[in-house]
Amino acid sequence: MIQRQTLFTPQEKGRKGTRDKVPRLRWNSWQKHVRSMSVTTIIVSCIEERDLNKTLHHLEKFANKHKLEFNPQKSETCLFTIDKKLYKMRPKFILKEQQLQYNKHPKYLCYTLDPEINSSKHIEEVIRKGRDRLKILKYISGREWGADATTLKLTYTSLIRPILEYGYQIYGTASETNLKSLERIQLSAYRIITGLRNTCPNDIVLYEADIMPLKDRKSYNLPKYINKIKSYGNKHRTSKYILN
Repeated sequence: MIQRQTLFTPQEKGRKGTRDKVPRLRWNSWQKHVRSMSVTTIIVSCIEERDLNKTLHHLEKFANKHKLEFNPQKSETCLFTIDKKLYKMRPKFILKEQQLQYNKHPKYLCYTLDPEINSSKHIEEVIRKGRDRLKILKYISGREWGADATTLKLTYTSLIRPILEYGYQIYGTASETNLKSLERIQLSAYRIITGLRNTCPNDIVLYEADIMPLKDRKSYNLPKYINKIKSYGNKHRTSKYILN
């Protein structure tokens, strides 16, 4: 669902210089603007919800005509918005006379989506999986016995790093705090591989592990990925979007 917001009432929206005059409005007048904005947003939401339900109905007819069938139990709805007033909104969509389940954080191709579109939920899921697999790395290393550094490094690059890097083309725009959380998971793996303690400086751990940090790998691999997508030409949908 696409949410359209209005900053002013319809009477003042067309006036020139309204944006500059808004901070000088009295409190009573500002309350009227807030009410108008909220009501307009709700009306637009209801109209779009009704239109989308009509579209789903036409889509259902198309599927029946071509002997296709949709499963409402496997279908979910989610609202993407940066407006905090709409976080609790639950749109109701009907498919085959059944209301679709609302999921605030659905998954698409194993990528966790979130309404704020900041990839925070996906990064949280990646960190959880990474910590679980760090336990395997610790178990393999052992204290008095275990695999050598080469085997541990190979285990990390094949078992843990692919999880940390999955979807980096999307979550690369996330906040610096979330990205540093991923780096800490990798740094913990470095300490297990090298056998260095937590008191050892990070620069020494990175040097001894001889593994490229995630941010450097992203900077190195992202241009290669984009160039590969561009090479597909206009026949590929993503390539067509990037080229145009």
